[in-house]
Amino acid sequence: MLADAWRFLTEYPYEDKSSSWKSAAARTIGKFFDYYKAQQYLAPTDPTQANRLINGYLTSLRYGTIQQDGSDPFGLYWKPVSKQVYSQSRTYLKSFVEKLEDFHSDSALRATSFYNAARQARKTEQRQSRSLLYHTAAPTQKNQGTRPNSSLVLRKSQRAVEFPEDKLNELIWTGCKRKRSVPEFYDQNGRRTLASQYNINLMMAIALMAGAGLRKSELFHLFVEDVWPTKKTVYLYHPEDGVHKKHSGPNLTRQEYLMKEFGRVSRRKMRGNQKVGWKNLLITDASNERSECHFLPKWEDLFFRLFNEYRSLVLPDDLDHPYLFISLDRDNYGQPWTPAALSKQFTESVKTIGLEPRMDFGTNPHGCRHYYGQSLMDMKLSPVIIQQCMHHMSITSQLVYTRPTPLKINDALRQAHTAMMSKTNPERTDQEVGMEGKLLMAQYKSDPSGVFTEQNLGFGKDHLND
Repeated sequence: MLADAWRFLTEYPYEDKSSSWKSAAARTIGKFFDYYKAQQYLAPTDPTQANRLINGYLTSLRYGTIQQDGSDPFGLYWKPVSKQVYSQSRTYLKSFVEKLEDFHSDSALRATSFYNAARQARKTEQRQSRSLLYHTAAPTQKNQGTRPNSSLVLRKSQRAVEFPEDKLNELIWTGCKRKRSVPEFYDQNGRRTLASQYNINLMMAIALMAGAGLRKSELFHLFVEDVWPTKKTVYLYHPEDGVHKKHSGPNLTRQEYLMKEFGRVSRRKMRGNQKVGWKNLLITDASNERSECHFLPKWEDLFFRLFNEYRSLVLPDDLDHPYLFISLDRDNYGQPWTPAALSKQFTESVKTIGLEPRMDFGTNPHGCRHYYGQSLMDMKLSPVIIQQCMHHMSITSQLVYTRPTPLKINDALRQAHTAMMSKTNPERTDQEVGMEGKLLMAQYKSDPSGVFTEQNLGFGKDHLND
């Protein structure tokens, strides 16, 4: 089982997952194995018994194994987990048991009893129309010790929250402003510059996330040479496998280049605060094994204005790494900028403009990427173009980013209603329209509840008239 778990976490398609994802998946697999041992399964060939393995594990995980009297028949003493942890664990388990088939289908080695049990349970689960592992919704019951009823589940419609559009300009020009000027970043004539007055690192990062849709992690894998100011283009490469083209000699992978020129490994393989995760992206330029970033027009000019000043006034020539973003702290100046530093500085900037840093408010770094996705949707671009811009591997991944806000839904309803009325009653006179308005605003004795009286309930009260 340990060998299977190791292969699952280190082979395609999960090898590039973050360390936090792998740790959570490993915990799920480990607990599944503990439950398997506690149940004393040997070779569950009977479908009913096999199905009980996964269903029992998930139920025990969700609601715990401790009885009301404090006893535990399994000896596991698990406490109940939240719906979110349950849902994530179910996803990890589904992925793992599906990969078991790949690991052993062509193997000459005798499969372990755990593998046989999990494999048989997987096949049985797939045949169950309402199995826990292959059902799409999480259980909603609150009572511990009871089996979830899959007929009583609710489907949640999730929508990623974007950074407030009306606050982005203030975030840039007020939130990123330094408390005091930095003379080291004055120009050659001793005049103040953007770099001396503002946190230019943070401004560039926001411009890339909100203006070009980059993920936070992607910022820290960018090389200086990935930015082409003459073409106003930024390219994304895989941290290790991406090609680094040399002016002479054979091309190297990014990992080979890092090791040969700087004696470094990829930041994805580092430890400590220099470690940066990576999420696979859609390669849009196959011949060069890279993806081009597509800026929203108003952000393109800002980023390259900042970059040109950053490169000429801030970026040293003798760095021991090729990365674009460097720390501007006195103690770590020139070292690669860290995700923790970005998060801290972003949080401080958000607070400076009077907002509360919260994911559900969109006031975190990833909220900038959500803003980018919503902007693409507002521009009425096709899903294929949005997929290319956001570098999603699947065209369906954009749905959580582009789901409309309640305000936009209300606006769409108003427009649709206006269009419908103009088509169904094209010859209505102004007098008739006026009478309809008077009817809606009048109070009638036969209408004691005010059903036909216009109400100003405000936004979010299920009334079209704000």
